[in-house]
Amino acid sequence: MRKIFSLIYEIDIEKGGITSSMMSRSYTFAERGLDIDLITFDHKDNYAVIERTLKNAGRLHADVNIINIYDYYKNQHKPAGISTEQKHYYQQNVNLHEEQYAVSFDKSKLEANYFQNGLYIKKKKWSSDGELLYIDYFNENMQRTKREFFYEEHVTKKIYFDQRSGKTTQIHYTAPDGFCYLTEWHHFNTGASQGVMLFERDEKEAVFFKNKHTFHTHWLEKICEKEKDPIIICDGVGSASKVNEMREGLAKRYYCVHSNHLDYPYTLGSKVRKNHQYAMEHIKDYDGLIVLTNEQKEDIMKDFESNNNIFVIPHAPRRLEKLQTYEKKKNEFVMVARYHEEKGIDKVIKAMEIVKKSRPDIVLNIYGSGPGHEQYQQLIDDLQLDNVHLKGYIANPAPFYQQALATLLTSKFEGFSLAICESFSCATPVISFDVKYSPRELIKEHETGMLVEPDHIEMLAESIIYLYDNPEKAIQYGKNAKNLMDTEYSEDRLFERWEEVFEMTK
Repeated sequence: MRKIFSLIYEIDIEKGGITSSMMSRSYTFAERGLDIDLITFDHKDNYAVIERTLKNAGRLHADVNIINIYDYYKNQHKPAGISTEQKHYYQQNVNLHEEQYAVSFDKSKLEANYFQNGLYIKKKKWSSDGELLYIDYFNENMQRTKREFFYEEHVTKKIYFDQRSGKTTQIHYTAPDGFCYLTEWHHFNTGASQGVMLFERDEKEAVFFKNKHTFHTHWLEKICEKEKDPIIICDGVGSASKVNEMREGLAKRYYCVHSNHLDYPYTLGSKVRKNHQYAMEHIKDYDGLIVLTNEQKEDIMKDFESNNNIFVIPHAPRRLEKLQTYEKKKNEFVMVARYHEEKGIDKVIKAMEIVKKSRPDIVLNIYGSGPGHEQYQQLIDDLQLDNVHLKGYIANPAPFYQQALATLLTSKFEGFSLAICESFSCATPVISFDVKYSPRELIKEHETGMLVEPDHIEMLAESIIYLYDNPEKAIQYGKNAKNLMDTEYSEDRLFERWEEVFEMTK
């Protein structure tokens, strides 16, 4: 059985979008007998907890593992347990008070500053359950020199800082007994990666890589060398070049475009977004470029050369825990999106101000999280809207989709809208701005939802009012939408398309 690696920079519990689609695809593959694991490049101490939580929540298949580059090397040096020396060092530091220091404690931040004869020595930070997270150390000029991170009673990472710029110069990653298995060097002013040193416990020679990029490529080659005819599916936009620079013939390589590759105004003729340029310019180097809609494939082919190796494979909606019985709340609309300016949430809030004037009973609940929360709440308050509510992040939005009359989407651009797919799978139609890519491909006007001219707030308000005034049509659109998902965008159909691509590029 061929090994499949699906690659993204990081995975976390509350990650949606690309992460959700990647996990859903891996679930589908594993359920049908394929051997697939997920690859990550970031450093987290709690990947075992993340993996367990995602599996318990039914988002990650029991047979799919998360393989992280730091865990991979750390586990090669993991002793039977945390060393006595490390445990003792942790116990020395976990308590608030230390005999030789005067301490100033900020209870709200769970931080403490330590002084010795008036000199600022260090700062500690704890978690809400009393675990020591890190210690910062300072010199006599109050410049931070080092930060030590703790996890499960041992030091896992040390960061050293330049005294001129305050920027990171070195990062040391350590095993539970204190052995440093990996060091990263960074430019004192720019922060750019300047080298990676890999250490073996019993070896006298260290292995040097000129930057993290080449180190990541080396690791991908290392794990692929252990497999027969492996497949890499690159889902992380920043990792396209790392995968492409692997030794030719070592693995089949596919790159997935999850978003609109075009910059503002996000239409054909626009510049390619900076983080997508490499992938677009190297299409011929891959065994396949996977896009999510026919329209995006056509646009890419107009601008870039390929070897007839661009394939369309849409996402299937992730598995959600749906209510067995429910009633539509005919005055309730829903939105599930990151609180980010790309999602145009300010536009839908302004549309709801218009809606309220003639249909005050209509309510909009917006589920998500992100940097725009405070900004959007302020806008709601300024407009004195009691019909719009920011509800925060939810892991399972299905019940809210199911009970809403319709879902709203006001993004500036999309790759393939999971919100539309998930709403459709819950028999709820969507009112969406007609942006590239996917709304027009998924939404059939007055069959599965309604399309609105981008940024046209009045038209958006009119569409909301129309479905509120005609709830029977909204319910029928939802039934049509679910039928579309169950046929053209089902897991079986998704799997068939991937099998076809694997067979064509064998």
